[in-house]
Amino acid sequence: MAGSETAPAFDPDGDRAHLVYIPAAVFFVICPVLMGLRIWARLGTGGKLGADDWTAIVALVSGTVPRNHALSILKPQSTVRGSSC
Repeated sequence: MAGSETAPAFDPDGDRAHLVYIPAAVFFVICPVLMGLRIWARLGTGGKLGADDWTAIVALVSGTVPRNHALSILKPQSTVRGSSC
């Protein structure tokens, strides 16, 4: 063994909101960009939007709107440990 390093202690009451917000923010940016590139490539080559493209657009919209609503109602915990507010 290289040393006596120990893993950091796990705090079950700790704030783990970043585990939700960071991936949500990343996919909120990446998914519409990729969808825009898909549409641009399809229309740029003289093609038409097919059923698969429309399905992907509906999936993007129907996934983005509820996700943003869910993230807007998630608020960081503002209470101090031990308080009963």
